[in-house]
Formats: sequence, C-alpha cells, structure tokens
Amino acid sequence: MTREVIGKSGIKTLGKAVRISVENGICRVAMAVNIQFGCNVPDTCAKVQDRVKTAVETMTGLEVSEVDIRVASVVMENAGKKTTSRKDAKKTADK
Repeated sequence: MTREVIGKSGIKTLGKAVRISVENGICRVAMAVNIQFGCNVPDTCAKVQDRVKTAVETMTGLEVSEVDIRVASVVMENAGKKTTSRKDAKKTADK
C-alpha cells in the first residue's frame, strides 16, 4: 500500500518522506515534499493533501483523518541546473 501511495505522489524513494499510522481504523499520513520555486505553496500542499487522502482511502478502505505536509525543500533552477533550498515549512490540515 505504501509504495503505491509513494508512486502516485511522485516521490522516488521511501526514506523518511512518508509516515503512515493507523489506530482503530483511522489513518494519519505525514509526508515531506519538494516544491518547485514559484509554485503557490498553500495551493500545492492542499492539492497533495486531497490526492493522498483520496488515494489512501480508495486503496485501503480506511478513513484518513489528516494528511500532514512538510515542505522539505524548494527546488530552484539556475542556468539549467537544479538547486535546492532546505528551508522547512509545514502545512497541516485535518481532513
């Protein structure tokens, strides 16, 4: 189940990027994402939250109570090279 969620979210490796906990049939998801410079962070995080919630509920039949998104880095393109800023931000939404 976790690898399928990872694949749909565009994350290439599991590492510490996604944590899923289930208690009494209620699922909580916490994940870190990299966002491209110039993207609207609140809108992007809201879309990721909605898509992850829908994917987990559809694949597992579990209720997802919340999806916590942590922006791990901002990816910037500089003369054709990708660089990363490691400033963390967190957006949490209870669903």
